[in-house]
Amino acid sequence: MADGVDDRCQALRDLVSFYDADIEEALEQLAQTQQDDPWMNTEPLRRQIRLLRERRTSAYDAWRRCLAGEPFPPGPLVEFIVATAAISTDRSGFEGPYVVPNVLMRITFDVPRTGVSLERFAIVFSGVTASVGEGAGTFDVTTGSMGIQTSLTVSHPLIISSSASITLTTGSATPVGPFMLTGAPLNPSDQRLNGTITLVSAFQLDGGTLDRTAIGLTLSGTMRSTPTG
Repeated sequence: MADGVDDRCQALRDLVSFYDADIEEALEQLAQTQQDDPWMNTEPLRRQIRLLRERRTSAYDAWRRCLAGEPFPPGPLVEFIVATAAISTDRSGFEGPYVVPNVLMRITFDVPRTGVSLERFAIVFSGVTASVGEGAGTFDVTTGSMGIQTSLTVSHPLIISSSASITLTTGSATPVGPFMLTGAPLNPSDQRLNGTITLVSAFQLDGGTLDRTAIGLTLSGTMRSTPTG
């Protein structure tokens, strides 16, 4: 191998070791937390561990491909999804569906195209704001499937905010309440991964005015290289 390739493979192996150390530290923290306070909500920490494991897997796969001499894309790839959002709930008087066009999502693919990160975005409907936080997940370039773990907070000036940890997926979302949703994988029309995609999620809000309200979310649109057509 050329020196540049050796250096890149070593950098990927170092990244795997970095994630191993972070995962070990997070697991120790989880065990200590459960011992100190068995009733404490550990879901945020568990979510962090899941994300670290997914990133570790992506880094390991990239390292193995590097050792095999497989070609790499030139760098991270930023894409935009311009989607129509559809939100429904099981709360009386608030069922929806609320349909919101032109929701802009920014997705960054890592170099081996196996990991993705999501920037924050918001969906506004009927005076309500559904704020989606930063997220991270995995991508399969062969099948176009994608899964992103993130958070969502529903707020309004007249209510106490409610939140949830959610998974956006191109597959079938875990059913929650009346919602059984299935997305659609990325169907790229070119090598830049431009194409149609549908991400879905079903979840239950926690805390606030909408505590225990089930939500069904669908984001269906087109992934492209620029935020405007």
